[in-house]
Amino acid sequence: MKKSILIISVISILVACKKEEPEVQIIEKSQSPHLVVERKNTTCITKLVATWNPSSHQSWANSKTESLKSLFSDRNVFFMDFWQDVYPGSSSANLFNQVISSFDLNTTLPSFYTNMKENNTIYTVGDEDSIATVHDSAEVILNSNYEMNISGDTVFLKTTTKFFKNVSGDFLLVPLMVLREIDEGGVKKYKNLVVDYARSWTLPTVENMAYRLDSGYIQSGKEITNDFLLPKKAEWDDYDLTFALIMVKRVANKFEFVNSFTIPKRRLWESER
Repeated sequence: MKKSILIISVISILVACKKEEPEVQIIEKSQSPHLVVERKNTTCITKLVATWNPSSHQSWANSKTESLKSLFSDRNVFFMDFWQDVYPGSSSANLFNQVISSFDLNTTLPSFYTNMKENNTIYTVGDEDSIATVHDSAEVILNSNYEMNISGDTVFLKTTTKFFKNVSGDFLLVPLMVLREIDEGGVKKYKNLVVDYARSWTLPTVENMAYRLDSGYIQSGKEITNDFLLPKKAEWDDYDLTFALIMVKRVANKFEFVNSFTIPKRRLWESER
């Protein structure tokens, strides 16, 4: 009898242990629907320019770009260009008009903007360094991350945006596709050119190329993940494609820059090459 009781007790313990296994299952990070978002601010320097600008003005803009790249070589800063009338067949011209309208930018060309604040045109002198320094040290309100996959002539984009502060307002994401370099006659003529914005098949654009992240009172820690896609031209080199994610707050029907994010080309493709 004692043996029977012992055997039954052992079986009971094994059955009880087996039932509890699912409760202690380890969930891998890769199973999360969200990407990991770093708590940091990134400065974006934007150039607006047109091919009809006098050669002296274009030369000034090119020199200005190179000097800024040297200035910010070891800083958390990236560059993107909007051309008013370049690269026929792309969306760059339309995007040029949209960015001017949404951020209420000056139409004097060429112009430079740091975090979408006008700080330099051919006729004025700005201070990009001070604007970037203030943004670097400011409290992080939100930031984003992304991953992209290319299949044939389609680019798939996944983004995650995370809030790091309790805030109120109407916050939006502007996902821009950037070509690091574009050949023209075998010459790398255009760099960091914004050529399109990502489309969502579930989210409507709120205005121009922006998608709503959230509005009203938003608690710190909230994460929003969205999927986008957009067409890719055959002549675009996969290794030259990247994205600039611009996070904004809508204020009086205009966009107010909050933060930006991109992945440097060397990091984006380091596992591929």
